Amino acid sequence: MGLYAKTLANLEGVARGFDPEVNLLNQIKPLMTDLFRRQLFGDRPVETLLRTALDIKSLYLRSPQ
Repeated sequence: MGLYAKTLANLEGVARGFDPEVNLLNQIKPLMTDLFRRQLFGDRPVETLLRTALDIKSLYLRSPQ
């Protein structure tokens, strides 16, 4: 995440050097949101959520009481 932020800050500076009116972050935000959502939930978010719930249940059952 830190490298993403640093890279975006550098790109923003370069883009503003060419055009001071450009706001790169507003244009990239939808793409980044979709990318992070896919990395977090995958292409099938319901299945990922159910799998995570089952993993948490299994971890709870195996943990010391």
